[in-house]
Amino acid sequence: MAVDADSSRADAGGRMKRRTRAGVIFMLALLPVSAPWAFDLFWKMHVAEGAALLTQQTKTVCVGRFLIDVPANAQVSVGSAAVDHFRITNHGIETNEQFSARLAQREAEINGKTNQAGARNMERIDGVDHDGVIGKIYVFGRTSTHVFHGDKKVVYAGVEVNGYAHVNGMTFSFISNDHSPDESGNLVKLVQQLQPLGQDDTPRQAGFCLNDAFLRGPGSPDQGESIVMFAGLPGHEDVGIALSTIAGKAPGPGLIERSDANRAVPYVYRKVFTPTLLIGERTINGLEGDEFAFKARELNYTTGYAFDWETQGTGDDVLRPFVSLELQTGTNPEAGGPPVHSTLSEESVNDLWRRMSSSLRLHSVAVSPAPAPPG
Repeated sequence: MAVDADSSRADAGGRMKRRTRAGVIFMLALLPVSAPWAFDLFWKMHVAEGAALLTQQTKTVCVGRFLIDVPANAQVSVGSAAVDHFRITNHGIETNEQFSARLAQREAEINGKTNQAGARNMERIDGVDHDGVIGKIYVFGRTSTHVFHGDKKVVYAGVEVNGYAHVNGMTFSFISNDHSPDESGNLVKLVQQLQPLGQDDTPRQAGFCLNDAFLRGPGSPDQGESIVMFAGLPGHEDVGIALSTIAGKAPGPGLIERSDANRAVPYVYRKVFTPTLLIGERTINGLEGDEFAFKARELNYTTGYAFDWETQGTGDDVLRPFVSLELQTGTNPEAGGPPVHSTLSEESVNDLWRRMSSSLRLHSVAVSPAPAPPG
């Protein structure tokens, strides 16, 4: 049988086009899976800064009752703290005249209202003038409520307590919106323990570090305390560091238990796109806790990292609080923005985490040196 050459070439061309289309479709199908790895490999070739540049020089930061070493150029901020049910805020530098005006304004606001019973709002004003700390404490806004236990009526009363302290040119407020009237006098003692503390200073006695200040004393074992620190690295705006402590928090499910529950999802992509880097129990300078870390490959082909360490504490000891330390990369510095690629390589962020987390320690009466980095 004679074969038409033009027809054969047309058939061959058709088969080639079909194979080409099939190949393109196959490659497109692989793209969401392969692109993150390809992009990650490409990025590693361009990440020149190692963790040594971030960790060869460090500074010690005091957060609550703990010390931690962070890169020397880290930009550190400490948020509002809470001690013994009082929210403590640093309002920055004020002159004596500005502080006096603040007190006068607050006093006028309180006196301009009545309490729940329609009586005089202000109940008591306590003055503070001790060891360079001056200020006033206002007790006002009495409320009452009751409950029945069987036929017995039990009445509960509460007051607001606002304290304002001025030390070394800085103004601090101590606020409780619902306090026991029998314990309202405790704030005088707490304010008297206040002393200034520079951001890079480490106190040489036991106490609780605030934002540019320090509360002297060991604290009551069962008093509540909480504080949080954030740190960023210049040139690495996607990197975030957070350390928080909470004393008085009842122990709950640990980090590993919660992570296992969150990741127990029957989808393969969770294992593919968020592989686990570290998981297990880890004791840091006597603090028993859980450690968990993973790599996140995002749908926009970026890669980030998340490291967490957490100890649950005892719930009734300020020296054994809940502590959480986090390090994340690949976070968009603009709120709500999509993930960005980590500016630290996997090796760099691993080393930064290992060195920084290993330095976390309880602040003792004497200034404690940083532990030697592992390895």
